[in-house]
Amino acid sequence: MKRNDFIKISILIVVLLAIFYPVFYTEYLYTDEAVQIWFYKQAGSLEMFIPQGRYLTEKLMQALFSTITTIKDIRYLRVFSLFGWVLCLPVWYFVIKRLTAKENLPSLLAFFSVFYLVAMPPMAVSIGWATCLELFIANTAGLLSGYIILNSTAYSQGGNNRFPVGAMLVSIVLGLISLFSYQSGFGCFMIPLLIHFLGKQKSSRPLLISLGVYLFTYIVYLVVFKLCLALNGMEANQRTGLYINIGGKLRFFFSQPLSAAFHFTYIFNENSKLGLLLYRVLLAVLLIYTFFRYRALHVWQKVAYVLGIGAIFLLMYIPPLIVKENYASNRTMLALNMGVFLVMAETLLSLFKSFNSKKMLVYGVSGLFALNAWYNFNYLFLKPVVHEHAKFKAFMQDNYSEKVTSIAFIRPPEDVFVRHFGITRSWDEFGVPISHFSWVPEPYVKQLIFEMTNSRAIAEKITVTNGLRQDGFAPASQENGLLIDAEEVITK
Repeated sequence: MKRNDFIKISILIVVLLAIFYPVFYTEYLYTDEAVQIWFYKQAGSLEMFIPQGRYLTEKLMQALFSTITTIKDIRYLRVFSLFGWVLCLPVWYFVIKRLTAKENLPSLLAFFSVFYLVAMPPMAVSIGWATCLELFIANTAGLLSGYIILNSTAYSQGGNNRFPVGAMLVSIVLGLISLFSYQSGFGCFMIPLLIHFLGKQKSSRPLLISLGVYLFTYIVYLVVFKLCLALNGMEANQRTGLYINIGGKLRFFFSQPLSAAFHFTYIFNENSKLGLLLYRVLLAVLLIYTFFRYRALHVWQKVAYVLGIGAIFLLMYIPPLIVKENYASNRTMLALNMGVFLVMAETLLSLFKSFNSKKMLVYGVSGLFALNAWYNFNYLFLKPVVHEHAKFKAFMQDNYSEKVTSIAFIRPPEDVFVRHFGITRSWDEFGVPISHFSWVPEPYVKQLIFEMTNSRAIAEKITVTNGLRQDGFAPASQENGLLIDAEEVITK
C-alpha cells in the first residue's frame, strides 16, 4: 500500500466514524428490531428472513440477537455493522482504484466514489438500523463477484482468449453470498462492469461474459432458494414472487429509484416535486453534455453509449424490478446510487483540465457530503427515534404496574415526526415513528416490561392490541388495562 492510499483510506474511515459515532452509546429501537430482540431469544420462534430468500442473514441475525438482552444492547449490533464497513472500505477503494487505472479514468474517482459511499443514505440505514446490518456483506460480496470475473477476462494475461472457469465459480459463490444476505446488494456486481464500460464507451467480450455470469448467478440462486425452502418446510414470502410487468416496472424505475439516485446525499420525500424536478434537470444536463462531449463518435454510437449506461443501471436494480412490490427504499439503492454517482463524477471531473482543480472539486464536494451525511444520520434518523424511545420508556415506568394485564396501543400517524420536528420523511427509514407499524407495539411493549420486571414470563402474559385512530381504533377502558396513545406520548 502506498502512503497516499493509506492516507486516503484513513480519511475515509475517520469520516465514517465521525458520522456514525453515536451508535456506540445511543439507546433506541427501530421498527423490526422490536420483533427481533423479543423473539430471537426464543429458539426457533422467529425465522423472518428465510422465506424472503436471505438464509445467511437469518443465521447471522439469530446468532447476534441471541447474544443481547436489552434494547440498549442493540448498539453492539450497530457497532458490528460499523466495523464491518470499516473493514470493507479498503476493498471498495482498491477495487475501484484498480479499475479506473486500467480504464484510464480520473485517478481521483476511487477516493471520490468511496467517500460518497460513506456519506450516502443507504450507509446510514445499514449502520443505524440493526435489521440491515448485513448490507456490508451483501454489497461488498456483490462488488467482488463482479470484479473477479471482469478482471479475469479483461485484465489478466490471456484473459480475452480463454473462458475463466475458476474465476466464474468464485464469482458465483460470492454472488450467492450476496444474494442470500440481501438480494439488492448483488447489484454491486455491475459496478466494475460500469467502470469498464465508461472507459471503453462500448460493449466488449469481457463485459458480455461477466454479464452472462451475473444473470446465470440469479438462476443458480433461484434454484438454491427453492431447495432451501423445501428443506426448511417453508413457503416463499409473497415479496419474493416473480412479477413480470415490463411497462409498469420501467415507469417505476425511472420515476422512483433512478430519481432518488440523482439526489445523492440529500434526502427528499419520495413524493417530493422538488426532488423529481432536480432529477429531471440533472439527467437532462448529463445527456446533453454526453452528446457534446464525445464529438468523435457517430450519433448512433452516442445513443448506444447512453442506452448502455441505462441498461447497466437497470441491471443494478434487478431484484426490486422482478417482484411485485414497488418500494425504492434506501436500503435497496446502494448499487444504483454508486452507479449514478460514478457516471456523474466521471463526467464532472472531465470538465476540469488541471489535477489541482479536480482535487479541489473532489475535496470540496466530499466535505459537503460529509456534513449532509452527519445531518441525515444525527438529525433526520437518530433524533426523533431516540426521543420516541425515551418517551415510551418513561411512560411505561410511570404507568405500568403488576396489576396491568392488557394494553391497548393507539399507533401514531406516519407523519407525526414531520409535524413535531419539522423534518423530512423518506419511506420507512427516515422521519417515521418506530411505533407506527402494526408489528411493533406488542414485542416493543413486552420488551420494555421485561426490562422493568426482569421477568419474561410476566411480559409474555400481557395482552396487547393496537390500531390507528384514523382506522377507527378506539379501545374502551378496561379494568387492569393500560391505554397508550402513542402520539400523545411522543408529543407531550
